[in-house]
Amino acid sequence: MIPNPSEQGPFLNPDYISYRLFEFFDHWQFPQFGGFVERAIPLLFFLSALITIVFVFCLFFVALQISRLDRREREKFVGPTKKTEAEILENRRWQRVEEHLNAASPSEWRLAVLEADIILGEMLDKMGYPGATIGDKLKNVEQSDFETLDAAWEAHKIRNQIAHEGADFSLSQREAGRVIDLYKKVFKEFKFI
Repeated sequence: MIPNPSEQGPFLNPDYISYRLFEFFDHWQFPQFGGFVERAIPLLFFLSALITIVFVFCLFFVALQISRLDRREREKFVGPTKKTEAEILENRRWQRVEEHLNAASPSEWRLAVLEADIILGEMLDKMGYPGATIGDKLKNVEQSDFETLDAAWEAHKIRNQIAHEGADFSLSQREAGRVIDLYKKVFKEFKFI
C-alpha cells in the first residue's frame, strides 16, 4: 500500500501531487484507448506514407529547380550547350571565310583573313574586353585567360598588313590557310565556331 503523503503536512509536496494524480487516474479506466491505438495505426501508416510521398515530390522539384539554375549559370559563364541562332550564324560566317580561302583568287584569300578578323573583334566584344580597335582589346587580355593570345596577335598583324598594303601585300593561299588556322585555334578555344 502506498503511504498517504497528506500526513506529512500542508506545504507543497511533489509526492503528494503525484499520489493525488495516481488516485484520480486509478478510478478511471480507459479500455477503449487500446482499441483506439489499434484502429489508428493504419491511419498513421497511411498519413506517414502520404507525407513521405509529398516530401519525395518536393525533393524532386527542388532538385529539378537546382538543375535548371545550374544550367542557366553554366550558360552564363561558359556558354549555351545547345546551338542558338547566333551560333548558327557564326558558323555560317565561318563557312564563308573557308569558302573565300578555297577560292582561286588572291583577293578572296585576303577577304577570308579580313572576315576572320571581324569575327575575332566580335568575339572580343562579347567577352567584354574594352578597346576601340581589336589591337586595343587584345592588349587588355591576360595571357592566363587566353591560351591562344599569341595566335590571335599573329593573325591580327597579318590582317593589318593586308588592310594597309591592300593588293600590294603578297599572300599565297598556303599563307592565308595558315593565318585562318590561327584564327580557328582562337575561336575553338572559346567555342565560338
